[in-house]
Amino acid sequence: MVILKEFDELVVTSRAGQADGVRVNEMRENCVRCLGPHGLHKMVYSEWGDPGNPRVLVCVHGLTRNGRDFDVLANALASDYRVVCPDIVGRGRSDRLLVADDYALP
Repeated sequence: MVILKEFDELVVTSRAGQADGVRVNEMRENCVRCLGPHGLHKMVYSEWGDPGNPRVLVCVHGLTRNGRDFDVLANALASDYRVVCPDIVGRGRSDRLLVADDYALP
């Protein structure tokens, strides 16, 4: 839960407001700036449900996929959970790393 709290604090852009009137089945796209070995890169994530809901479900895609793979599932769960589906670095709408070797484990 602490990671998600920090995650929320790093939001730098938003297509939809987080007002009280947010429709739970409406997808919102946001991004965070993440620090990598060679500087900052953007990580995009899609979000459904009430932004204030403490019940958070994070759906992380496989190596060659993207966060939008979970659209149907996230929409179905949005009335009970805040669902967050990130595009991991180098996938979907997230930035690619500047140095290819940064994708390897240290």
